[in-house]
This record gives sequence, C-alpha cells and structure tokens, in this order.
Amino acid sequence: LEKHPDFERLDFVLYMKAFVLLERGQDDASLALFQRILRDFPESRFRPDAHMALAEHVFNTAYDYRAALVEYDHVLEYEESELYD
Repeated sequence: LEKHPDFERLDFVLYMKAFVLLERGQDDASLALFQRILRDFPESRFRPDAHMALAEHVFNTAYDYRAALVEYDHVLEYEESELYD
C-alpha cells in the first residue's frame, strides 16, 4: 500500500487487508479500510462488501439498528453482488 499507491487494483488490496484485519479482531483498522474503499473507489466491486462489513459491525457492536439498516440498504444498491440475496 505504501510502496505502490497507484496500483490499479488498490481497492482489492485494501479489501483483502481489511478482511484479514477483521478476522484478527482489529476492527477499527479494518473498518477504516472499508470506509476508504467507499470514499476513494466509487466503481469498486468491493463496495457492497464494505457496506456489509460496516453494517455488521454497527449491528453487532453498537446495536445501532437504524445505522446498520442504512448500510444494509446500501448493499441492496448492487443487484449484481453475491450479497444482494
């Protein structure tokens, strides 16, 4: 990420790192990367996954169901996503 910030598939790298951090219990670092995907990559195929990760986090930790629903609704904007179901 630091050596090749212009890598054409940077969104993929960010997603993979975010996923690993999430699996390791490093939620804050992971969520920051998911938010970066949403902020910096409007055409990324990982946007629904990022919204889902944010929704799950808010739902399971803050119990802020309204905020989680907003993120879940964003997932539904991507009918081609495997998460759409």
